[in-house]
Amino acid sequence: MLDWDDLRFYRVAAQAGTVTAAAEMLRVSRTTVTRRVESLERSLGITLYERTATGPGSTDAGRLVLACARDVESRIDELLRTLAPDAPEPAPIRVCVPAELGLDLVDLGAGMSRDVSGTILEFVQAARPDVELHERRSLIGLCIADDLPPHMNGRVLSSLTQRVYRAAAVDAPSSDAWRWIGWGRDLDHAASARWIDAHVESSQVAMRVNSAIDLKEATRRGLGVGYLWDQLTEDVDLLPAEDAGPVFNSKLWLCMHEDVPPAPHVRAVLKLLGDYVSSRF
Repeated sequence: MLDWDDLRFYRVAAQAGTVTAAAEMLRVSRTTVTRRVESLERSLGITLYERTATGPGSTDAGRLVLACARDVESRIDELLRTLAPDAPEPAPIRVCVPAELGLDLVDLGAGMSRDVSGTILEFVQAARPDVELHERRSLIGLCIADDLPPHMNGRVLSSLTQRVYRAAAVDAPSSDAWRWIGWGRDLDHAASARWIDAHVESSQVAMRVNSAIDLKEATRRGLGVGYLWDQLTEDVDLLPAEDAGPVFNSKLWLCMHEDVPPAPHVRAVLKLLGDYVSSRF
């Protein structure tokens, strides 16, 4: 017979990402978590976990079990809220946004908070949102990538184009005389960062930053040229720096980890976030 506690322990373990994290959340030992998950596997006659390149993950059958557990838990939460209106609200939903993107988090929060009454949103900029999601530090993420990151569920919100921009008030020098605003160590995985490292002399790099917001401001002030997304340069005094560097194209994804089925209130946040970002880009 299926034991609900076994199902609950597996849901927490899968969403926490590690047995250690699940044990801390459940305030039990790691052995107890492992025993409960193994008990669920025996009662269902299936394997719930498999090894992946990035660590343990749920099997296809395991994800079906997770979705069932999430639906059951959502119904229980809804029942408890109906019976006890003063019950605590759900935990804040943490949304990570790429630091490379340059999205205004205050504007984003103001645009969404009016439509998610009763749900607290926590926004954070991250150099690698896919890592944030994989390590379960965030529930929802925006990811810049050509393809959907591994072990994620998501959809494309927009196609992105990135090119070199300069301050409109600054005359364009010859191509070998550009001063550059480069990406710092946190964002050295970006395609434009790799190009700069390979083709721009270090003496030509005026400064390095780890946020597209800072890069845009430094470029606007005429401190150098830098790579910015076309979609975020319409409202500032910037012009493309022709022939300074190649154009890069990518996609913006709205993602959650495949082992974290969204509850109804999370689905509502996903739709609002997708609609807002799609309209912005």
